[in-house]
Amino acid sequence: MLNDDLSLLRDYARNHSDEAFAGLVSRHVNLVYSVALRQVNDPHLAEEVTQAVFIILARKANSIGSHTILSGWLCRTARYAAANALKIQMRRQRREQEAHMQSQLEQMPDDAGRSEGEIKTWNQIAPLLDGALEKLGRKDHDAVVLRFFENRNFREVGVALGASEAAAKMRVNRALEKLRKFFTKRGVVSTTAILAGAISANSVQAAPVALTQTVSAMALAKGAAVGSSTLIIIKGALKVMAWTKAKTALVVGIAIVAATGTTTVIIKETASVRGDSIYEEIFRNPNSNSTDKLEQAQPTLIVRPTRYPNKGQGIWTTSGKGVFVGVTMQHLIAWAYGISLSREISPSDIPTGEFDYLATLPNHQMDALREELKKQFGLVAHREVRPADVLILKVRDGARLNSFRTKGGSFACYGTGEGNIQFRYFTNAPLSFLAEQLVEGYFEKPCVVQTDAKAKYDFCIRWEEPQDKNPYDRRKALQSVIEEHINQLGLELVPANMPIEMLVVEKEK
Repeated sequence: MLNDDLSLLRDYARNHSDEAFAGLVSRHVNLVYSVALRQVNDPHLAEEVTQAVFIILARKANSIGSHTILSGWLCRTARYAAANALKIQMRRQRREQEAHMQSQLEQMPDDAGRSEGEIKTWNQIAPLLDGALEKLGRKDHDAVVLRFFENRNFREVGVALGASEAAAKMRVNRALEKLRKFFTKRGVVSTTAILAGAISANSVQAAPVALTQTVSAMALAKGAAVGSSTLIIIKGALKVMAWTKAKTALVVGIAIVAATGTTTVIIKETASVRGDSIYEEIFRNPNSNSTDKLEQAQPTLIVRPTRYPNKGQGIWTTSGKGVFVGVTMQHLIAWAYGISLSREISPSDIPTGEFDYLATLPNHQMDALREELKKQFGLVAHREVRPADVLILKVRDGARLNSFRTKGGSFACYGTGEGNIQFRYFTNAPLSFLAEQLVEGYFEKPCVVQTDAKAKYDFCIRWEEPQDKNPYDRRKALQSVIEEHINQLGLELVPANMPIEMLVVEKEK
């Protein structure tokens, strides 16, 4: 059956056999859907991700190598597509989904035949599993997928990996031990035997019955008839796949240069900045006057201890380029991983002090910043679900809130002010932007929105910046102003403790 996967794929690639591709979809749709569902916690979005994965498979059928473990390839592609889908969702409704995350995690398949330890362990590891698999090497990853996702015996795993049955068993056991250590660091104490049983029993569940036919039809058309959101997911996943491949090629290329002494290829990732340069001029004036210079500057990424303490200024351009001076390491991490400061969990030994940041790279700004933080400071991060103190943004007066429904137009969110008076305008905006732009920033807690994710509103929040107050009293005064405006919108903030997605920062081992 393992060889059959590639045979069917070759039949489709060479002969355009719809039947062959439909066979692949039928064989693997449950696997892909399950990976997607664990990542996005939304059955409808998981179906969309599943469609995207098989469309990508159809597009790449000619380029997939003869030694590829297709189920492993599909798992990785599902993670890429799901991660991109989540980025899109986070801009629109991340906080709405989090409100339902706890009930999603508690929904379990039939418990018959499973031990209490396996049930408890699966509840704990389900949100972490795909992130843990991402940490494994490719062969370890594929071995786990074959053994526990597809329930292959060790002989079949060995054949697929080009190894003996004994070697396959050893690889699976080593991979399980790596997973156990990963989960232990995150508070999940278990044995490899219970982990194996929990993953085997729960990692793949049945996809909706109609999904197989829908996926086959969409994939065979290579995405010609899918909606715009699915196309965005596909495009983003393909970019991540290309970027991953490019990084692998870069590492291999550097290794070859080191081994052979060849100097014909020069790799330049960032520009070295010394003294008075165009970059230093931008650092000295990190404001709107530097926008054109940022856009025109040569590609570079700079992270350094600040040369301008206590400045705390900066700007982003519309293309994502930016300059900031005197910012904390927590800010840099938040930008690198696309998350607010209130959702970041940092180690006690994180670098202190202030830093300067400048990025004029045309693409992959966040990826490059992650690599720089890892290279300079040994900092890496992953997302995981953890209980946290949050503020829930609830509807108190539906009629009042409805009076602020958008009158149409394009989305806009901007601030302005005169003297001490500040305004923040939102037009055609979801309430998640209110939560992110104001509540999380001033209340320093994650904000979860519990209302219609698709509803858009027009509103303005006005306040007077408190003067002659210490930072604590100033923040408390602003919190009162913001809460008053929230009440005027027919909303209320309710404290709660619930599991939400957080960014856990740690030193690379």
